[in-house]
Amino acid sequence: MNGIEKISARILADAETEAAAIRAQAGEKAAQLRADYDRRIELEQQRLTAEAQAEADKQLERDQGAARMAARRQLLETKQSLVDAAFRQAEQQLLSLPTAEYTKLCAQLAARASASGSEELIRRMADEGHVIGNHTYSHIKLSGITDAEACGEVQKTDTLVRELTGSGTEFIRPPFGSWKKTLECELEMIPVLWDVDPLDWTTKNTGVIVQRVLEDVEPGDIILLHDFYGSSVDAALEIADQLLAQGYELVTVDELILI
Repeated sequence: MNGIEKISARILADAETEAAAIRAQAGEKAAQLRADYDRRIELEQQRLTAEAQAEADKQLERDQGAARMAARRQLLETKQSLVDAAFRQAEQQLLSLPTAEYTKLCAQLAARASASGSEELIRRMADEGHVIGNHTYSHIKLSGITDAEACGEVQKTDTLVRELTGSGTEFIRPPFGSWKKTLECELEMIPVLWDVDPLDWTTKNTGVIVQRVLEDVEPGDIILLHDFYGSSVDAALEIADQLLAQGYELVTVDELILI
């Protein structure tokens, strides 16, 4: 082998060595790219699985809330139908009485209703840990009467609550939100108003009431509802379920004020 052939052989050998090194590096890089790709696929699958599970959990919670709401609504409807039937029967019996006896009985019932009717409910509220507030005895606008008259209204209710539960009222929700600062010194009560008023007395549409509240409510808010409207009771239950699902914590007014 002459000199040129030796040089050519060496160049070919070097080229082959370099090509082998390049192939090896390419193989390693390809393996690394494949591993990185497989890892990204695995992470993406884990993310999609976690999102699917989270959505499934949310849907389960929504379904459970809807089921609870339906059960509560059915219970309320059943109770209401029983009450309606009892009232219809009582009405028929009353209308069948002679006029003089009917008039006398109505007067007796009116007198009795002014002093009783909600004792068991108030005791139950106290036993279950609710805060019982004062709303005056006659639901009168306090700013429209004298301080002495206002104090009498509040103190009469306070006395009744104290007799039933053993404790008086520390908080007052003045009717119509009408309050006079001078009464705070006289009554030593904390006035509690509200932040969200869905005007539930203007509609019997539960969905409208719920929507009005959820559109306006923020953490720390007090929601105003009237429990003598069936639609408001249904709305309160649905609002509570939806707020709990959103992560809200429902507390009594004393806990909220003292935070």
